[in-house]
Amino acid sequence: MSPSLTIRRAVPDDAAALARIHVDAWRAAYRGLVPESFLGRLDYERRTAAFRNQLQTGLGETSVVQLDRQILGFVTFGGCRDEDVDSQATGEIWGIYLAPEHWRHGAGTFLCRHAEGVLASRGHGEIKLWVLAGNSQARRFYEAMGFAPDGASRMLSFDAPLEAVRYGKKTIPDSPTPEETPMIDITKTVPLETRPLTLANWDDLEALFRGPGPHSGCWCMYWRTTRAECQRGFGEGNRRALQALVEGGNVPGILAYEGDRAIAWCAIGPRKDYPTLDRSRTLKRIDDLPVWSIVCFFVARPNRRQGMSERLLRAALDYARSRGAQIVEAYPLRTEITKLLPYERYMGIRSTFERVGFEVVAQESGRRPVMRIRVG
Repeated sequence: MSPSLTIRRAVPDDAAALARIHVDAWRAAYRGLVPESFLGRLDYERRTAAFRNQLQTGLGETSVVQLDRQILGFVTFGGCRDEDVDSQATGEIWGIYLAPEHWRHGAGTFLCRHAEGVLASRGHGEIKLWVLAGNSQARRFYEAMGFAPDGASRMLSFDAPLEAVRYGKKTIPDSPTPEETPMIDITKTVPLETRPLTLANWDDLEALFRGPGPHSGCWCMYWRTTRAECQRGFGEGNRRALQALVEGGNVPGILAYEGDRAIAWCAIGPRKDYPTLDRSRTLKRIDDLPVWSIVCFFVARPNRRQGMSERLLRAALDYARSRGAQIVEAYPLRTEITKLLPYERYMGIRSTFERVGFEVVAQESGRRPVMRIRVG
């Protein structure tokens, strides 16, 4: 049976799990925005006590989303606390927090929709929320959910003054009630099982690449060597070249699995590993930041058209974050021309990257923008 996401009201015994998620999410999301002195003082034990008190006294309402009893994140909401609005007519989402390893997998959308449905069912005609002005990732998320800045702002202190801006959204009268909140297709929200490519699973990559595919002779060496070298080595030569990199301790990407079978591949690593990018007129380096690059996707034919590319992309970002990457860069094909150039989809499609949160930072090519996302 497939695992399923469930949502329920939090209880005091959840306090420790909520505290860990809250602290970990703050440290991951606000690094570089909130002073390290403040983040360093965040403490699991104090947050556990605070959450336990909050849940025992009924301050706001907190719901958790869980997968097979594991809490992935939570949302707290209630009447709007701002003095300039009517708390009976206006609700507020006080905060949505997810464990960093479960970011960008749809659980945040699930929590937000749930809170909106509860507040709408209680007669709140509008919902407000606050977000740090510099938290571009959160702002993109809420804007994608239909919220928009309402012009209000205030200064907060986290060992330094930081501006927060308020967002608002009208509720939909027939929003789903808590019991009707639609479940998400779990196959698209649960992280893929992925493994870095090493000698231990090299045979899995060979089995995947030996199948049909227009670029199977490249073996992901196109951006690692000169074009002439890649053409001369097309097929067996490129296979040996990639294997030699792996034998030397290089991890050129990740494999996704279905059981014991590798079903998809993503080439990702520090941009310096792909020197041909710097020889490209349209994809040349735009600054000196130590970015990582995504240069190739390959999905087994039976697993295509199932949202696999987006799931693989999210997994690749999780992998890059775990290896210390701060920024990931990509060069996908413009969505509107994929039908004209289907054989060039191997670097991904722009719309997929936009859904995950990438933004265009350079548009030198008529076909491929340079896109980036901050992951650390």
